[in-house]
Amino acid sequence: MAEKKDVKRYKCMNFGACTKADQGTIIEINALETIGGTPPCPYCHQHTLEEQIKKPTNWKLIGGIAAAVVVLGGGAAFMLTGGGAANEPIQKPLPTEVVDTPQIDSVKVAEEVPVAKPEKEKTDVKQAETDNTSLKTSEPKPQPKSYNMGWGVYEGPMSGGKPNGFGGSIIVRSNYSIDLKKASGETVEVSLGDKIMNVKMENGRMRQGEIHFADGTRRFISGL
Repeated sequence: MAEKKDVKRYKCMNFGACTKADQGTIIEINALETIGGTPPCPYCHQHTLEEQIKKPTNWKLIGGIAAAVVVLGGGAAFMLTGGGAANEPIQKPLPTEVVDTPQIDSVKVAEEVPVAKPEKEKTDVKQAETDNTSLKTSEPKPQPKSYNMGWGVYEGPMSGGKPNGFGGSIIVRSNYSIDLKKASGETVEVSLGDKIMNVKMENGRMRQGEIHFADGTRRFISGL
């Protein structure tokens, strides 16, 4: 009779790299080779072995577990069949009526419902309208830019319906003698075709200006 080897049982734990680990194969290694630590796997040569200690089978415990499973299974069958009454009909659940609830578009409802403006905002709008009305009422009426002086037509700044200010002009329409307000009684004669530029007017009265005669000559007059 051959003498049984003294071996130890291992499993390789190098999963994914060793087929023996993936298959769960039991590897038996001579006990003499395991002295000094866990031996490497003889197939992938990695130190990933785990010792499998063989334990005796407890048949009494297995039998007890099997009996408990049978009892529990019988109880479950008894509950499912309504307490064991073979001829008792099994009540089916009543059908549930489904009520079709109309869907409400909350976005559309929000758009249709008018939003009341705050009282302060309404007051501000009325105040702005009142201010605009008062501004329109207080605005001065536009004054005419042209003024007929009898001997010529003035165009320029106006005030109170009369020529007033600097920078206007006079287009001479008929012969006219301008008094230079000198002791000698000197005057300047203007006629149709002449112009007086850069006129300074004061309450409808000419104070100074530059005469552009039709022949091309010019003369500045002041102190009128």
